Amino acid sequence: SWTKRRKTVVSSVAAASLLFSALSVFQLTQPVADAEPEEVAPPTCYGARAIMNDCDVEDLHGEVVPAVDHAADDIHGQFRCWREAGQDWPDCSGPKETDKDVRVAIIGDSHMAMYVTLLNHIADDRGWHIDYYLGNGCQWTTAMDEYELCEDLHEVVERDVANPDDPYDIVITSAARWAVFGWDNPVEGYVEAWEPVIDNGSELVVIEDAPNFTDDSMACISRVTFDPTVDDCAMTVAEAMDPADRLPEATEESGAHLLETHDLFCTEDGCPAVIGGIVVYRDTVGHLTNTYVESMRPYIEQRLDEILNNG
Repeated sequence: SWTKRRKTVVSSVAAASLLFSALSVFQLTQPVADAEPEEVAPPTCYGARAIMNDCDVEDLHGEVVPAVDHAADDIHGQFRCWREAGQDWPDCSGPKETDKDVRVAIIGDSHMAMYVTLLNHIADDRGWHIDYYLGNGCQWTTAMDEYELCEDLHEVVERDVANPDDPYDIVITSAARWAVFGWDNPVEGYVEAWEPVIDNGSELVVIEDAPNFTDDSMACISRVTFDPTVDDCAMTVAEAMDPADRLPEATEESGAHLLETHDLFCTEDGCPAVIGGIVVYRDTVGHLTNTYVESMRPYIEQRLDEILNNG
């Protein structure tokens, strides 16, 4: 009958509509595949090379990596040897027996951990051995009355890293610029904590902290209409450097070596959220994507060599 045929048609249309809706939802919510480097920028303008070679956004190809919705998870081993608050130090912490000629200790919080994968690559290429002292709230300082998240860091460092009978060749540290909130004497706290290691003859390398990443810049790159060939969603230098990083001042006062990074993130015009087609930050507390950190390797390695060769 006509009624029966009408019900069949309506049912078919409804089913098709549901199928279309399901496909539409799938298309909207499925993960965006990360682009290949050649889809992002020419080699001389990929990642950190773009800011060092004075490339322009027009030099990019229109894709970004990692995809913005993947950036928060772009860590690739940065936290491979990480101590969560209240937990025991992992097995990869502490000195190990090694036949390698150069022993390296890495100490700090998550802003130091951002460089772990990169430093591991450098160490593998050079035959260095690395021990790790990384964890939540593990800023290497005496400026805090007590470590709520990393209470035994001083004890562990004094025992393992500041041991005058078995000094490390190289010690590398960094810390989040915003961690100094509430500290009475941040510079003096760093200097006092580092002094025993420097006195033992270890080369102490302090990595200048990365900029902060603002909510406005995060919102900018998260727009559906975001186009890296038009807008790099930069912050002003003043915004990105607030609060001030106290590590450079402490490094100068202590006699340690500063590995400068500011020019890898900022120009006098601002600090872009996307550099050379790479999303720089994972979040709004200044954590870097590993993809961008890896693009910094030639500059980090060159500066590290200059420090160690002239130390």
